[in-house]
Amino acid sequence: MRCIVTLAVMVVVGTLWSASASAQPAPGTFQSLRDADLIKPGDAFVVRRSDGTRVTGQLQEVVPGKLRLRVRGNLLELSEAEVDRIERRDPADDGALVGALTGGGVAAAWSAIGCGVYGGGSLCLFEYGLFLGVPLVVSGGVAGYLVDRAMRHVVFVAMPARAPRLSVSPVVSRHHRGAALSVAW
Repeated sequence: MRCIVTLAVMVVVGTLWSASASAQPAPGTFQSLRDADLIKPGDAFVVRRSDGTRVTGQLQEVVPGKLRLRVRGNLLELSEAEVDRIERRDPADDGALVGALTGGGVAAAWSAIGCGVYGGGSLCLFEYGLFLGVPLVVSGGVAGYLVDRAMRHVVFVAMPARAPRLSVSPVVSRHHRGAALSVAW
């Protein structure tokens, strides 16, 4: 029973460790996007325009206030006001490796526990490796690849336009009565 609990803890810790990532806020202007060096010419992106449509294309260049994409062979130029969000797929493509290593680790721990409990020798390790290890490594690699392909990273979010705000609040004291006016933009 103790071995199974140890295995479960190893799987949970390994999964959380491999899935951890640090979130970074997306820049709000094209200039800050360039300065942060988050994009390079030739990278593929999905751009959500302010009218809600999505455009998938390859970045040509970013100039102040404008983004140039190649979409199906045509050059498309978008102003900063036309773009709400820019996303790209996970550039690392290491999901298959992480998944395969996680599957291999689970298989190794499980076979060590299984062969230790049943007192098997090298034949036991071979059987566990063949019938448990190979499927876990392959399925972990496939799952990691699919997760990696499905992940998209937001690299740009348009800064919301701030409208002027006007607020009025009552001012009541023992000697004064009135209203306070506040304007912010």
